[in-house]
Amino acid sequence: MRDGMTPAEFDKWIAFRQLSPDKMERLICICKVGFCLLANAWGAKIEPDDLDPQPTEKNEQTASPEQAAMIARMTLGKK
Repeated sequence: MRDGMTPAEFDKWIAFRQLSPDKMERLICICKVGFCLLANAWGAKIEPDDLDPQPTEKNEQTASPEQAAMIARMTLGKK
């Protein structure tokens, strides 16, 4: 979608998202913070960013497709 937009259209879209955020994204953010509060109260030291499935700047390691397939096979107990 972003490849078909002009830079001005993309800037307008970003501005709109800041003024009118997605309700589901807001709910997910609230749930991550709440879960982290409970986990930290029980002794686990985690941050809301630790729950993101995508790598962030502090953790840029990603698995190649072959590594991901190997991890999935190991998890399922197959060779």
